[in-house]
Amino acid sequence: MDKVLIPKEDYPKLLIWGKKHKDLVCKMPMPLKAVEIVFDGTWLQVKYIREENQVTAHIIYKNKKRGKMVLEIKPSGILSTLKDTTNLSHQGMREMIVMTYCTVMAFMTYAKPEQIEKREPPEIKRLDNKRPKSKCKAPITYILRHKTNATQRSSGGHHASPKGIFTVRGHYRHLRDGRTIWIKEYKKGAGDKKKRKYKLGVKNCD
Repeated sequence: MDKVLIPKEDYPKLLIWGKKHKDLVCKMPMPLKAVEIVFDGTWLQVKYIREENQVTAHIIYKNKKRGKMVLEIKPSGILSTLKDTTNLSHQGMREMIVMTYCTVMAFMTYAKPEQIEKREPPEIKRLDNKRPKSKCKAPITYILRHKTNATQRSSGGHHASPKGIFTVRGHYRHLRDGRTIWIKEYKKGAGDKKKRKYKLGVKNCD
């Protein structure tokens, strides 16, 4: 499942973009059938799954499942609630969950090309020209920016090691004696596990 991270400082700008482009938001595009949206700076993350004219939102708050919302897409582009098993504390959070999904999908579909960068993990090359078997397609990283082609890097540089626990992909290792062996995927590092995050930047969007 692809993931979109909304930085706390950019969330208000995303909502402003949505209000300026209500006609696009109401078209209810579907650039991603399944996506996890993480609200940075909060304890909220939501997994959305789209099936034709329905959207199911699985809510996770403070690392605990808080039920789901089943939403129906009306011809007008408005979402109505068919089922709600959440135990959220206030209605405002439910409205934010619905509004954010609609706005993010529209932004990813209609934002200017220079605002969107798509990154896919590099393929593993084998000596026999065969690709290793994979049970599922690797997730895609979507980074949305505003009129900039500059590559964002961590403070540690392009080759800085990830912090916390991270996954090392399977790869071939060439030994000094001439043998080539396959190293299975494994966990490395210490501390909190770091999940792949997709940053959504909407600074100064027109």
